[in-house]
Amino acid sequence: MSNHILRGAIVWRTLLVVTCVAQTFVCMPIYGATWYVATNGNDGVNDGTSGWHQAFATISNGVQHANTNVGDTVLVSNGIYQFSAQVQITNGITVRTVSSTYDVTIVDGGGATRCFYLSHTNALLTGFTITNGLASNGGGVYLSGGAMVSNCYITGNTSTSRVDTQDDGGGGVYIDATCGRIVSCEIIGNISSNRGGGVMKKHGGGSGLIRSSTIARNRTYSDGGGVGSETSANLNIQACTISENTAASTGGLYYRRNVNGIVENCQIVSNIAGNVGGFFLELYGTMRNCLIAWNRATNSSSYGGAGCIYYGGMIESCTIVSNAASTSAGGIYFYFDTAGQIAYCSNSIMYYNSASSDPNWRNLYAATATNRFAYCCTTPTNNLMGLANFTNDPSFIDKDVGDFRLKQSSPCVNAGDNQPWMSGARDLDDRSRIDAFWHRVDMGAYEYLPQGMLVTIH
Repeated sequence: MSNHILRGAIVWRTLLVVTCVAQTFVCMPIYGATWYVATNGNDGVNDGTSGWHQAFATISNGVQHANTNVGDTVLVSNGIYQFSAQVQITNGITVRTVSSTYDVTIVDGGGATRCFYLSHTNALLTGFTITNGLASNGGGVYLSGGAMVSNCYITGNTSTSRVDTQDDGGGGVYIDATCGRIVSCEIIGNISSNRGGGVMKKHGGGSGLIRSSTIARNRTYSDGGGVGSETSANLNIQACTISENTAASTGGLYYRRNVNGIVENCQIVSNIAGNVGGFFLELYGTMRNCLIAWNRATNSSSYGGAGCIYYGGMIESCTIVSNAASTSAGGIYFYFDTAGQIAYCSNSIMYYNSASSDPNWRNLYAATATNRFAYCCTTPTNNLMGLANFTNDPSFIDKDVGDFRLKQSSPCVNAGDNQPWMSGARDLDDRSRIDAFWHRVDMGAYEYLPQGMLVTIH
């Protein structure tokens, strides 16, 4: 049983009421009635709450009854449930399956309707396969007001919104301007005609969270094959894999003007787009402790195989390797044209990327690009760079098979600059970001930890 299924089983034992205020979530147990749903139930004569022998036949009927009380649970038995209209979860209730795996309880939108709409801070949807949903925004699931979807497999859904509207899309999941959370989900093989083939976060003051999820093989005809987010979306992405997504532009993550947004401990790998393969970071936002590898920008004049930083952003403790672009900047493409705009890359490795020119990185406007790098391993290191950079081979364990951890002899070991956020932080392997032996951070997303016993003599 996978780790995210185990976490889901723990969540299911207690109904959690979660309040979303900015990025603070407060949990407390509340117990209500249980409403039973089974494919052999009956909406006409059964009461839905006396046990399985009195189960309803449809999820919509169970939710309709549960919506009247905060803390109720809709418990759904195994089977395939065909939807003709979306199910709206408008109160602080839990809708969950009886199974510990999502593959035996399937919700099918029939290619005609969105499957679920959640609009309450304490609403929780967990344990389903959600497929064949269709809507302008959020073909599978629409999240609003702090609602959460967890431990779900969201696949084969479609968003039909127009390409010329910036806020729209989300083939799998759409998070509106308020708040929504995605935890321990697999969002795979969805399509958006606009942004965010897998997930789209609308602009606005409300926050969004994607944690411990896989977003893979989604597609969009616009920006962000895996994930899209708009101005001030405040979307945080933690411990996720964003891989094998495709787009016209920005195959993996389109991250626009997320002032307080952080993408951390993620793998952004093997995404493909005509331009900008891995990620697009515009005006603010931070990428931290991430592996960004094997992404490709394929147009004949493409740039930014790994990603593009447009008018500002931060790259911290990342490993950016083996990405490719046809023309320029197989690694990172820095785009600036106004003095004072800053993109900062620190404690990172940017190596073994490929392009016709400037294989690892390129500054489009050199006059405003000073002090762009500090404590980085890359090439070249010229007068545009900052402090303590070097061109030495980073000495990975085995880059040819994708093991980008550091050898003991790597020049990147103990060569970084300790930052306040590193206290108590973990690397991409969930190891201490600063080791107890040398108390100095390494470059890149993986920390080399010496083996042995630390003995202190007084």
